[in-house]
Amino acid sequence: VNFQRKLLQWTMQFCEIMSHVTEEHHFLHLDIKPENIMISNETESITVIDFGKPMELSTNSPNLSLNYEFGDNIGVYGTNGFAAPECCDSPEMRNSLNLPSTGVVDVRSDIFSFGASLWDCINPQPNIHIKPTEQGYFRRDLFNTPKGYVPELEELIIKCTEKNPDDRYQSYDELKAAAIHAEAKLLERDKPRKTLLVFSIITGLLIVLLIFSLAINARRNNLTFEIAKNNFEIMAENYTEHNISEYKETAIAYIEANPNNAESYEAVLNVSFKDDDSVNEIPILGYFIAILFWLGLLIGTSLQVCIAMMAKKMEIKRTNKERHIFIVTGIFLILFVLTICFFEKSIVLMSVDIAFLLFSIEMYFYLKWRYSV
Repeated sequence: VNFQRKLLQWTMQFCEIMSHVTEEHHFLHLDIKPENIMISNETESITVIDFGKPMELSTNSPNLSLNYEFGDNIGVYGTNGFAAPECCDSPEMRNSLNLPSTGVVDVRSDIFSFGASLWDCINPQPNIHIKPTEQGYFRRDLFNTPKGYVPELEELIIKCTEKNPDDRYQSYDELKAAAIHAEAKLLERDKPRKTLLVFSIITGLLIVLLIFSLAINARRNNLTFEIAKNNFEIMAENYTEHNISEYKETAIAYIEANPNNAESYEAVLNVSFKDDDSVNEIPILGYFIAILFWLGLLIGTSLQVCIAMMAKKMEIKRTNKERHIFIVTGIFLILFVLTICFFEKSIVLMSVDIAFLLFSIEMYFYLKWRYSV
């Protein structure tokens, strides 16, 4: 697109230069070719050089006859491959290009040479210069060039290189107007491409952002899973029947962190159903309370038997010692309730139940006997 636009802008500059040369100084160049059009590296503007074969026009006529100036055998006035057909009078050129011998030149001759120069910049064909043919010399299209050139540029070159001067652009103003129109069409066609380019860039950025977001989310999920796994492993090491609720919450968090991970389910099941002493171990406090109950049972029973024997022998009524025994019984009852609260579903509870049951049976028979006296 940029190259086509430069070609069209150079065409406009060429028209301005040659309009000045023709209208102000009344000269025809008659040797327009790429080598005689210089382009500035700084401003990218063109300069037409080598006015070595110019022909001066009469102020009364827009054309002149080469035959009148040089005779009937002018050969090729200009450069083979770029000269207009009216500048070619050699027998070889007339035969290969099927040319009438006119020799009448005007601004349209320079327009032909400029169109041939444009075509040569886009699609250089050495055969045109070495062995020209009528099919390749005139109406030079862009059929063999890479795709992408706008039709208006091709139409401009074709019209510049028409065989008949009447079919070409008739003035530099007309050629400049065609170049301006072609540039407008080029920019018009380039808008969707720019829009597509912007859309592609935005889409690419969105895709990159999406991938980046997915990567961050995956990293965050992995970090969450690692934290949940670490918490579960710590809880699994200290798992007992007394922290089941905490273990349950940690296990659920571990599984929910990555529901598709089979290892998390397996780890939870292994801890939940493992058969070792760590899950069923009895705290030291539980042993202490169990021993306390058995000692209470032993001491209480011994005291009651002694008191009962003394009371029966001495025929005395209920004593303070018996009241103390009942107070101790109440204390054991309170300890039993606390044991149920803190040591649920353990061997401690079973031991306490047995001790309390035996103690209750002993107290029942003692009271029954004591008050029957």
